[in-house]
Amino acid sequence: MENIMLRRVSQVFENKKINNIPKKIITELERVKFNDKIKPGMQIGITVGSRGIDNLDLTIKTVIQEVKKYGGSPCIIAAMGSHGGATVEGQLSILASYGITEEKMGVPIRATDEVIRIRQIRK
Repeated sequence: MENIMLRRVSQVFENKKINNIPKKIITELERVKFNDKIKPGMQIGITVGSRGIDNLDLTIKTVIQEVKKYGGSPCIIAAMGSHGGATVEGQLSILASYGITEEKMGVPIRATDEVIRIRQIRK
Protein backbone atom coordinates (compact mmCIF):
# COMPACT_ATOMS: atom_id res chain seq x y z
CA MET A 1 0.00 0.00 0.00
CA GLU A 2 1.16 3.53 -0.83
CA ASN A 3 2.35 5.83 1.91
CA ILE A 4 0.02 8.89 1.88
CA MET A 5 0.99 12.12 3.59
CA LEU A 6 -1.71 14.58 4.58
CA ARG A 7 -1.26 18.24 5.40
CA ARG A 8 -3.66 20.67 6.96
CA VAL A 9 -4.26 23.66 4.70
CA SER A 10 -6.08 26.82 5.63
CA GLN A 11 -6.91 30.02 3.82
CA VAL A 12 -7.51 33.39 5.39
CA PHE A 13 -9.64 35.87 3.47
CA GLU A 14 -9.34 39.60 3.89
CA ASN A 15 -12.27 40.87 5.89
CA LYS A 16 -12.52 44.53 4.98
CA LYS A 17 -15.73 46.05 6.21
CA ILE A 18 -17.48 48.59 3.99
CA ASN A 19 -19.06 51.17 6.25
CA ASN A 20 -21.17 52.91 3.60
CA ILE A 21 -22.29 50.32 1.06
CA PRO A 22 -24.31 52.64 -1.21
CA LYS A 23 -21.43 55.14 -1.40
CA LYS A 24 -18.96 52.35 -2.29
CA ILE A 25 -21.26 51.01 -5.02
CA ILE A 26 -21.79 54.49 -6.48
CA THR A 27 -18.03 55.14 -6.42
CA GLU A 28 -17.37 51.89 -8.28
CA LEU A 29 -20.11 52.61 -10.83
CA GLU A 30 -18.60 56.07 -11.41
CA ARG A 31 -15.15 54.50 -11.80
CA VAL A 32 -16.38 52.31 -14.68
CA LYS A 33 -18.33 55.23 -16.20
CA PHE A 34 -21.66 53.48 -15.65
CA ASN A 35 -23.58 56.63 -16.61
CA ASP A 36 -22.09 56.47 -20.13
CA LYS A 37 -23.45 52.96 -20.60
CA ILE A 38 -27.07 53.70 -19.67
CA LYS A 39 -29.28 55.46 -22.20
CA PRO A 40 -32.73 56.88 -21.36
CA GLY A 41 -35.41 54.20 -21.73
CA MET A 42 -32.87 51.36 -21.89
CA GLN A 43 -34.17 48.20 -20.22
CA ILE A 44 -31.61 46.91 -17.72
CA GLY A 45 -31.85 43.47 -16.11
CA ILE A 46 -30.18 43.18 -12.72
CA THR A 47 -29.45 39.56 -11.92
CA VAL A 48 -29.85 38.35 -8.36
CA GLY A 49 -28.71 34.92 -7.24
CA SER A 50 -29.09 32.86 -4.10
CA ARG A 51 -25.61 32.75 -2.63
CA GLY A 52 -26.42 34.60 0.59
CA ILE A 53 -24.42 37.78 0.01
CA ASP A 54 -24.49 40.15 2.98
CA ASN A 55 -26.61 43.27 2.46
CA LEU A 56 -27.82 41.98 -0.89
CA ASP A 57 -31.07 43.96 -0.67
CA LEU A 58 -29.21 47.23 -0.04
CA THR A 59 -26.78 46.46 -2.86
CA ILE A 60 -29.52 45.71 -5.38
CA LYS A 61 -31.62 48.71 -4.28
CA THR A 62 -28.60 51.00 -4.80
CA VAL A 63 -27.92 49.63 -8.29
CA ILE A 64 -31.62 50.06 -9.16
CA GLN A 65 -31.53 53.70 -8.00
CA GLU A 66 -28.43 54.37 -10.10
CA VAL A 67 -29.98 52.82 -13.22
CA LYS A 68 -33.10 54.95 -12.71
CA LYS A 69 -30.98 58.07 -12.08
CA TYR A 70 -29.53 57.76 -15.59
CA GLY A 71 -32.92 57.11 -17.22
CA GLY A 72 -32.77 53.33 -17.43
CA SER A 73 -35.73 51.05 -16.78
CA PRO A 74 -34.48 48.33 -14.41
CA CYS A 75 -35.94 44.96 -13.51
CA ILE A 76 -34.64 42.12 -11.37
CA ILE A 77 -33.91 38.78 -13.01
CA ALA A 78 -33.82 35.72 -10.76
CA ALA A 79 -30.53 33.99 -11.57
CA MET A 80 -30.28 30.89 -9.47
CA GLY A 81 -30.81 27.77 -11.55
CA SER A 82 -32.02 24.90 -9.40
CA HIS A 83 -32.23 26.78 -6.11
CA GLY A 84 -35.73 27.23 -4.79
CA GLY A 85 -36.60 23.84 -6.23
CA ALA A 86 -36.04 25.25 -9.73
CA THR A 87 -39.53 26.75 -9.60
CA VAL A 88 -40.62 30.33 -10.04
CA GLU A 89 -42.37 30.29 -6.66
CA GLY A 90 -39.30 28.84 -4.93
CA GLN A 91 -36.97 31.41 -6.46
CA LEU A 92 -39.31 34.29 -5.55
CA SER A 93 -39.43 32.90 -2.01
CA ILE A 94 -35.63 32.88 -1.77
CA LEU A 95 -35.44 36.45 -3.06
CA ALA A 96 -38.10 37.52 -0.54
CA SER A 97 -36.09 35.90 2.27
CA TYR A 98 -33.27 38.29 1.30
CA GLY A 99 -35.66 41.26 1.43
CA ILE A 100 -35.93 41.45 -2.35
CA THR A 101 -39.53 41.85 -3.47
CA GLU A 102 -41.15 43.95 -6.17
CA GLU A 103 -42.69 46.17 -3.49
CA LYS A 104 -39.42 46.81 -1.62
CA MET A 105 -37.26 47.25 -4.72
CA GLY A 106 -39.83 49.23 -6.72
CA VAL A 107 -39.20 47.26 -9.93
CA PRO A 108 -40.62 44.08 -11.45
CA ILE A 109 -38.98 40.74 -10.76
CA ARG A 110 -38.71 38.46 -13.76
CA ALA A 111 -38.53 34.86 -12.66
CA THR A 112 -39.59 32.25 -15.18
CA ASP A 113 -39.13 28.62 -16.00
CA GLU A 114 -40.01 29.24 -19.64
CA VAL A 115 -37.67 27.57 -22.10
CA ILE A 116 -36.94 29.09 -25.48
CA ARG A 117 -35.29 26.93 -28.12
CA ILE A 118 -32.53 28.90 -29.74
CA ARG A 119 -31.09 26.24 -31.96
CA GLN A 120 -31.14 22.51 -32.48
CA ILE A 121 -28.07 20.53 -33.40
CA ARG A 122 -28.73 17.90 -36.04
CA LYS A 123 -27.28 14.46 -35.63
